[in-house]
Amino acid sequence: MDSQLKNISDSQFEVTITYPYEEVKEEFAKEVAKKIQKISIPGFRKGKAPASYIKRLYGDSLEYEASETLANKFFWDYIDDQQIKLISKPVMVDIDLKIQELFKFTIRYEVLPQLDIQNYSGHTIEVPELTVTDEAINSQIQTLKHEHASFQEDSEVIDNNYKITVDLRKYNNNDLLEDEIFQKDIPISLFHPNVLPEIIEKALNTKVNDTFDFTIKDTHTHDHDHEHEEGHSHEHTLVFKYQATVKKIEKMIISDLSEEIIKTLSYNRANNIEEFKKLLKETAENQNEKSTTDFFISQLYNRILESNPFTPPPSLVENTYNNLLEDREKNPRTKKTTLTDKDKEALKKQATENVRWYLISDAIIKKENITLTDEVVKELAQINAKKMGISSETLENHYLNNRETRERLRTDAFELFLTKNNVMKTVDQETFNTNMKKESEDAKQ
Repeated sequence: MDSQLKNISDSQFEVTITYPYEEVKEEFAKEVAKKIQKISIPGFRKGKAPASYIKRLYGDSLEYEASETLANKFFWDYIDDQQIKLISKPVMVDIDLKIQELFKFTIRYEVLPQLDIQNYSGHTIEVPELTVTDEAINSQIQTLKHEHASFQEDSEVIDNNYKITVDLRKYNNNDLLEDEIFQKDIPISLFHPNVLPEIIEKALNTKVNDTFDFTIKDTHTHDHDHEHEEGHSHEHTLVFKYQATVKKIEKMIISDLSEEIIKTLSYNRANNIEEFKKLLKETAENQNEKSTTDFFISQLYNRILESNPFTPPPSLVENTYNNLLEDREKNPRTKKTTLTDKDKEALKKQATENVRWYLISDAIIKKENITLTDEVVKELAQINAKKMGISSETLENHYLNNRETRERLRTDAFELFLTKNNVMKTVDQETFNTNMKKESEDAKQ
């Protein structure tokens, strides 16, 4: 027996195995005998027709039928002998039988790539400095006051602290007002930041049954892939004009947040406005810390992926891609949308990167022997307890006594290792934006 191995990619191989026919003729004879036992010939009991008679009827076809069975048997003998661990079903690429001369076949198979991961430590990643100002907290308090405000019916809109209810009619393409009401009883909160400035301006000083006109512009960017317009895009703006008839006017009555509301919003962690502001600031700072950490880890992932190029196993990529499609089908926001070729390419790219990162992280974990020791669990409890607002002892005890939670902590332990072995450099927002813009421009060149 002779075997020749061909490397297709980091995870795909083709092995061509060749036997002199003399070496495997007994195996072929046994397989042919098994097939003869299953053949029914008129005038003979099943399996009792003379071999010479069957040979005249079938020629060499029984040997050729046996060749695929034996190729699979010999291939698995080879896999066991070489102690190869396959990750998908092998594929027969070619099979060649020359009776009395040789038996040769080629099979493609997949394995996990053998990776020697480099450059996963010593990186410096810039993150933006995020601060929580008193102005931001006061603005948040003001928003909450708006959300818990009461409303009193009024006769005229004096400022933007009003909510109006309107009926809408559309103007047609000839700028003529349509008779039919387009939408009835539409509430518009003039104090909401997303309300069009034109609507606020036109609504001022209106009374019940007054009307005002306003327009909405909808801009779309269209990409072209024509022969002479490759890569070209242009914006197309649609303008819709409406008339609003004021049906109801309500003035917003803003008051300080009550103790009951503060307790409800803070889950009983604050009793007054000062305690509530302090809690809001701590929560915002924790969110900022999480955002910068997530950005740091994301950028670090990209650096490590770029430093370790390899082709992941196609079968794993295909399985991951199918899982992403299933997730998309289950997501209420995307399941009813049409999956374009561009969407498919994006999902395939995501699947490829997900598999690559899984294999890279697994290799680093094994290389560095990253495990969930009691010391690591304690450190993670201290880090996460601050974010969750509970004691580290309580969280550590939960981690130690909950097997499912401990399994989820393995990712946290890996990220903790990366954080300790790389540098997060905080820079002001302007410097960060400038550097990010430069990186983006350099990447395009």
